[in-house]
Amino acid sequence: HLRALLPVFPEQRKDSMEQFTTGNRPELAEKEGVELKILEVYLPQTASLEAIRTVAEAKKTELGITDASGAGKLMGAVIKEFAGTADGTDVKAVVTELLA
Repeated sequence: HLRALLPVFPEQRKDSMEQFTTGNRPELAEKEGVELKILEVYLPQTASLEAIRTVAEAKKTELGITDASGAGKLMGAVIKEFAGTADGTDVKAVVTELLA
């Protein structure tokens, strides 16, 4: 179950870095950046946009999704296919593009 949470940690670090930078706290932003680099060494590589697009197109056809009303179902199927190695933001962008 911890493996499912690991992709969240980098996003939290990035958000914290942004907030600390906005809040004029560069020393804390730098600390988060260092921790992010350490985490990235141990995390599995995330799927590329091309790989996500290929799977999303196949799942769209397989599930018979033709419009944006099936976006949630498609996103769920794509994310499940990648078993935690696809960034949710990237999946959303690809699905939105496919169903536009």
